[in-house]
Amino acid sequence: MAVVYIGLLKVSSNYPELEMDDPKSAVLTLPQTRPTVMVGLHYILPVVVLVWCLMVERMSPGLSAFWATMFMIFIMVTQRPVIAFFRGQSQLAADVKEGFKDLWDGLVAGARNMIGIGIATATAGIVVGAVSQTGVGLVLADVVEILSGGNLMMILLLTALLSLILGMGLPTTANYIVVSALMAPVIVLLGQQNGLIVPLIAVHLFVFYFGIMADVTPPVGLASFAAAAVSGGDPLRTGFQAFTTACAPRRYRSCSSSILTCC
Repeated sequence: MAVVYIGLLKVSSNYPELEMDDPKSAVLTLPQTRPTVMVGLHYILPVVVLVWCLMVERMSPGLSAFWATMFMIFIMVTQRPVIAFFRGQSQLAADVKEGFKDLWDGLVAGARNMIGIGIATATAGIVVGAVSQTGVGLVLADVVEILSGGNLMMILLLTALLSLILGMGLPTTANYIVVSALMAPVIVLLGQQNGLIVPLIAVHLFVFYFGIMADVTPPVGLASFAAAAVSGGDPLRTGFQAFTTACAPRRYRSCSSSILTCC
């Protein structure tokens, strides 16, 4: 990972630094695609660390996120000195100071962005807590089991439908918390009862996909209503078009292919 990181910084040093946009400027120009991508390739590495810890090392989600965050902090502090070294403009003390300043600015921006997520997570936690205390999750498992008759495809179809309903009107973070707490255990439990081992990450991605689909699916479809407000179109027609596009079997990954992937 260290060799790949240094190599990507070497590639990044061959391009000029990106200029910050001025939000007060009357005219904003889009940056060029290739320089923007090549300068920031090393920012993909924390995601690689996260996936590696989850999929290969089998760490817990919290511990995996911790190591990915630690690697991101390492990148923020060290990228400026290394890039300056490759460009022949090394000023170690000043570059390290700028790196810590970038880290501080990132922590401040992250804390501010987490305010809305924290509120959504707290609200979703109330819903999940009420459901777990009242036993609704077990009732959902029983309903899915009775209606599916033990057939895995029917289990997945019914779970997708319930995830679609539960995800209506929820923001992304709260959506995932609700569907993963209510519907993911249903697939795992019923799969084990029928002698099937379904990978946990596949289950979570499956229910999250259909939970997010609620944002473009009428009658709620918050994202469709927002898009219709911008375009001036009909919200319901926009929602049906968005749902059709997201599940088109020929041009895009279809709902059935997602179900088969989970299988």
